[in-house]
Amino acid sequence: MTNIYAPNEDDPNFFGAFFDHLSSFHCEEIIIEGDFNLLLDLNKDKKGGLAKTQKNALKVVQDLSESLELSDA
Repeated sequence: MTNIYAPNEDDPNFFGAFFDHLSSFHCEEIIIEGDFNLLLDLNKDKKGGLAKTQKNALKVVQDLSESLELSDA
């Protein structure tokens, strides 16, 4: 289990480093909680305000989540 508080800016390098660190752990299940400071799905995760997300960081998170078979609860 890990907790994350990501920067409030479009920083794909932060997420790349975070997932690299996660890959050093050898376990069957990974639970990540916290604040990614981005929206994985604008339709499901955003109501009101500006409908935008950190596009570069989002791409890294989506790609790495897929490779690690993670799912968004």
